[in-house]
Amino acid sequence: MWQRFLIWIFKHLSRFCANKLYGLISRLWRKLFERKYKEMPSDIPWKTNKLLKFYKECKWVPDPLGGVVDIISKPEKFYKRKKGDCDEFAIFASHVLPWPKFFLSIQWFDPSKKWFKKFNGHNVCAYYYNQQWWHIGNWGRIGPFDKFFDLVQSIPPEGAVLCNYSVRNHNSLKTMVAGIFVDK
Repeated sequence: MWQRFLIWIFKHLSRFCANKLYGLISRLWRKLFERKYKEMPSDIPWKTNKLLKFYKECKWVPDPLGGVVDIISKPEKFYKRKKGDCDEFAIFASHVLPWPKFFLSIQWFDPSKKWFKKFNGHNVCAYYYNQQWWHIGNWGRIGPFDKFFDLVQSIPPEGAVLCNYSVRNHNSLKTMVAGIFVDK
């Protein structure tokens, strides 16, 4: 019973944060602290093979305070520093790939984990290529999927409870669509 209540709280709280705070705080952070980053590759767009090769030079590093302070840095910063967490890998891909794409955030509850590790999420660049869905980020390229929600369901670990998703424009960081997954 307590777990269902905890999941309900997490679904609604994380949806509020994803829709109202994540993009806003990231845009503000970029404006205040990342203005000096201006350079992107001169040969974009890139295909996935070139992007994955670039990712091999990059390092995954967590956001400060264990992810409590989570922002989407500028793709220019990721290009220069070659380090970031899943949102930096995803936003960079969203800027260099040529196909229809967007920034996708997924949150889930994992009952097999302890304490705050039960609450988790991941960001990827979701794109549509050759009549199928794919996602790419710091986990590599995954797909193809016939349906968007098959792509979404491929992200959390098995046994986790999908809580919500948000799809945002990779340029403005504004949420285009978001939803809460309902229990069946």
